Amino acid sequence: RALAHIDQSQEGIVYPDGVHFLDCRTDEACTEEDSRVQQDTGMDIVFVHGLAGGPFMTWRTQAAGSDSWADIEEGCESVVWPTDWLSKDFPSARILTVGYRTSLVDSDNTTLSLQAQGEQLLEKLVRAGVGQRPVVWICHSLGGLLAKEIMMSAGTSREAAVSSVADQSMGVVFYATPHFGASLANFFSSSYSPGSMLKPFAAKHVADMKLADPHLDDSNQALRERFARGRLSVLSFGEGTVTPLLRAMGVALRAEVVAMESAWPGFGDLIVLDDADHLTACKPASREDIAYTRLVGFLNERTEDIRRRSGPGMEFFFS
Repeated sequence: RALAHIDQSQEGIVYPDGVHFLDCRTDEACTEEDSRVQQDTGMDIVFVHGLAGGPFMTWRTQAAGSDSWADIEEGCESVVWPTDWLSKDFPSARILTVGYRTSLVDSDNTTLSLQAQGEQLLEKLVRAGVGQRPVVWICHSLGGLLAKEIMMSAGTSREAAVSSVADQSMGVVFYATPHFGASLANFFSSSYSPGSMLKPFAAKHVADMKLADPHLDDSNQALRERFARGRLSVLSFGEGTVTPLLRAMGVALRAEVVAMESAWPGFGDLIVLDDADHLTACKPASREDIAYTRLVGFLNERTEDIRRRSGPGMEFFFS
């Protein structure tokens, strides 16, 4: 599998630390020529992982025959599906995945708030050329909130290269994103919960995910307005079963991480993944899994949107 991190400048495009270019058209690591080919094509697909995830690990499929996320970490065979599947199904798209520091606790006070993390990722993505062509975001959990922060921050910028990230965002796919917060965040960051002893150590972005947080409502309203004006399409997936959070003495503590009423932003389509928990919602078991087939359908629709709205001599902007 080719997982390439291009760190050199290519005709003004720079892949800074934490922004990775994915390509699996060959068995070799992608070359400078490979990346130029995809830079010249019509769509960017940007993957944003969630809490305690990673730019590759989050998108690694659950091993065939396994019923446990732990089995993946133990080395069972699996694939990074954006690379192994999606890049082959959409060879003309440039596929990026981003990484950033995230954790439940922050004992050294170095994690960033949602807003600050979104602004940092936005700056990196602009350097990577995001905003120069239509963009579709594919996000898991906290990553969906960050994508909304990125678009909201870009939309208020007076710099054309930055504001174009919002203008060119044509679609968002959310896998188990807590649009209105998650009770787990309240457990770690509330003064009145059983986990209140952890409040001083809760990561800033965890505290930002508390239920009914006003800023979450604001960012969701901003997305709703873009959706209502026809500026982007939205597809959401919700987890259908509880998630094993802690294993001890052969017993798993299971809990609902993102309630269905929080997984749906209130607009766009919602698909309930009956057999998926919070961790596996973004890990389709095969290319026939509904978590993948509905995504492919969504991307095909966005490709048709580009073809309809882009003619000879016309640029594709939603502004």
